[in-house]
Amino acid sequence: MTVRIDLRGKAFRKALLPLAMSFAMAGSLHATTNDGWVGVRTQAAMTRNAAPGTAATAAVATNNSWTLSMHGSPKVDAATVSPLEASKPMHVALSLNMRNVNELETFLHAVNDPASPQFHHFLTPAQFKARFAPSDAQVAQVVAHLSQSGFSNVRVSPNNMLVEADGNANSVNAAFRTTMRTFKFGGKQRIANDAAVQVPQALGGIVDSVLGLQNLNVPHTMHHIVGPVHAGTNSVGIQATGTQTSHSPTDFPKVYDAGSTPTASNTKVGIITWGDLTQTITDLNTFTSGAGMSTVNTQVVKTGTSAYADDPNGDGEWNLDSQTITGTSGGVNTLIFYTAPNCDANDSCLTDAAITASYNRAVTDNIAKVINVSLGEDESAANSSGTQAADDKIFAQAVAQGQTFSIASGDAGVYQWSSDPTEGAPGYVANSSGTVEISLSHYSVSEPASSPNVVAVGGTTLSTSGTTWAGKRCGTKALRLSIPPMGTTTSACGPPAAA
Repeated sequence: MTVRIDLRGKAFRKALLPLAMSFAMAGSLHATTNDGWVGVRTQAAMTRNAAPGTAATAAVATNNSWTLSMHGSPKVDAATVSPLEASKPMHVALSLNMRNVNELETFLHAVNDPASPQFHHFLTPAQFKARFAPSDAQVAQVVAHLSQSGFSNVRVSPNNMLVEADGNANSVNAAFRTTMRTFKFGGKQRIANDAAVQVPQALGGIVDSVLGLQNLNVPHTMHHIVGPVHAGTNSVGIQATGTQTSHSPTDFPKVYDAGSTPTASNTKVGIITWGDLTQTITDLNTFTSGAGMSTVNTQVVKTGTSAYADDPNGDGEWNLDSQTITGTSGGVNTLIFYTAPNCDANDSCLTDAAITASYNRAVTDNIAKVINVSLGEDESAANSSGTQAADDKIFAQAVAQGQTFSIASGDAGVYQWSSDPTEGAPGYVANSSGTVEISLSHYSVSEPASSPNVVAVGGTTLSTSGTTWAGKRCGTKALRLSIPPMGTTTSACGPPAAA
């Protein structure tokens, strides 16, 4: 959750000063094949394990498996894996390399340095495109390759950073020299590419990654319902001590002694979402009416062309985001929901390509100066797919334009990993049994909060007396930095436990 919405002053922007510039804008190393194709950043989402090669071990060969490219390297029985139907519709987004990367790095430092004459001389989207984005000629080469490979509805983002196209498994195989597979994992049917992506050598310095080739690793919502806490082997539970109580978002300006701090009434805020937002906006209006606040202006910007369905799980997150932003800031000028297509309530077409396109739309629009993202995914998988580098480039443009992405880091700091047999996928703090558990034996942070070009927001355990700050934190660890959302709990701490 974002902390406050009206914080666009120096203190907030200084958080962007230590830019490590690790968003890898220069592109990946390209290995050329004998026939002139080269690799890009997108690796295989699944790799078949080598079968035993001797007669003595032939009996084991039938038990060979595939390894999934994600934290923990889970296995899938090869007997359950098959080629994806050639006509299966697919949507891809190609992330292209920037130009003048060193110049951009220098500019991003200067624009956030109070001692620099360039301080806060932010760029417009047009200025950024002219100086740093892929050229129109480079984009034209990419569009031609996609069209020749059988893709249709090819469209280029306004900043030339993403080229999206619709095709099928057969066109993916032809364009990128990989084979699409389908298999069941975590109770859902999944798709994934079985080999590292390649493109013709002429595109090797242009295409950085190809997104949308898997729905195995996609951003998930970061909220959880407070419930039982379990501590397993090499793990700890996330739990506050003392009496837990709820606070409305409108309480937090008092709790944090906002005093005469201006409200966000002139601020336009973006929220990255997916699916249909009808229920969320209805719930927001109910909240503001009950809190005695003015109705919030809302806009819904659809960032894809596929179907949009209501997702009850997503609604819970979007409600927390929109109501907390509104209540804690004293009201905003406009909330803009940048929503990706999910096709149905099971997120059947939600991919990394869809979410990255939403980030990019918020940046190319350049209307919201603060964009809230309560989503995260396994960083190791995001790096392997090329999603991490694609997102970092977009966030770098946001910094150049004076926009701030406020992104939930998750409730477990650098331990964003747990494994649940029902969920079937690591990277989630909450598991299916309603408990909250983190594993101290697995180091894994959440993408995109790990980007150096965003403000990663966690949270604290808050101690209050009514709506007054009680002066100390309690609980397992002070891992959060944000104001808790409506309906979550804070802790009224008792005496400290004996040492």
